[in-house]
Amino acid sequence: MIAKATQPDPADRFQDCAEMAYALSHYREEDAGHRQELTRTWRRFVALAAASALGLVLGVAGTVGYNLSLNSDYEHWMQIARTTSVESESTKAYLRAASIKPGEVAPYEGLADLYRSDQVFTLAEERQFREAALPRLEALRGSSEYAAMAFNVGKLYWYNYAADGTGAPATRSERIRAAAQWMRDAASDAEFEQHALAQAYADIADFETRIVPLINEGSDAGLYAPYFEQLSFLVDELASEENGVVRLETANLALDALCTYPRKFRADDVEQEQLFELASRAEQLVSSVHPTTDALDGERARALALVGTARQAVTDAYEDVEA
Repeated sequence: MIAKATQPDPADRFQDCAEMAYALSHYREEDAGHRQELTRTWRRFVALAAASALGLVLGVAGTVGYNLSLNSDYEHWMQIARTTSVESESTKAYLRAASIKPGEVAPYEGLADLYRSDQVFTLAEERQFREAALPRLEALRGSSEYAAMAFNVGKLYWYNYAADGTGAPATRSERIRAAAQWMRDAASDAEFEQHALAQAYADIADFETRIVPLINEGSDAGLYAPYFEQLSFLVDELASEENGVVRLETANLALDALCTYPRKFRADDVEQEQLFELASRAEQLVSSVHPTTDALDGERARALALVGTARQAVTDAYEDVEA
């Protein structure tokens, strides 16, 4: 009322005493209505704020609940995969777990172990593995455990891969070629516990996949000494390996190299005595295997027969030097 009565423009003031008297008699009603409107506005604000807070709490709770459910489902399927005695059910459970947590390597490690259980990694199993792993490879590579997984898968290809539909073992060159990228991935992580061994596999794979074209081009000089060093390292590292297939294949790899490249080793300044020592260590590796299957027994016999051939090849390669 005071504000209206003191307006600068006379037209905005009370026009007469009657108007002012009416305002005096009703101002309390207007103040009460204003207060009620303010109260209603405040209550609406408080209700809105409470609803927002409740929504936030429910959202956080929902996210936490979803994550807990996700973890629970993942662990559920991993538990089934690890405990079931039916291989097909175990495989399905690992694949289900992998779909729930794409960046976890454990399901793929489990699949690799399953595929290895009968010593044959079939084309059907490879297709199944690749369909599960390759679309999620970027997420898997973000895991600190990826190098270990890649190393495990690389060994699966290296020793157990069957390159045709019959289930017969692939040739060594086919197995190594298929394993090469996985071994490179494992070797690329300097923090990986078995980095040196992964590097040996990766370097041997590079040599085996590149050497024939380089020989044909006449540009293979200097590659044999590093190859020998990695072969020698591999034989020593796997001397305590429990798997007989791994020990025999490693020994055969070294002995085949001694039979095939003795003059190349000599040209790269590898001493004859070093080659004889490698042959002896490979023989010890073979002798440590006690076959439990006919196939393993045949591989062991082949390797033992190859020892003499390798020694003779080394002798012949250095014979003119001694003369």
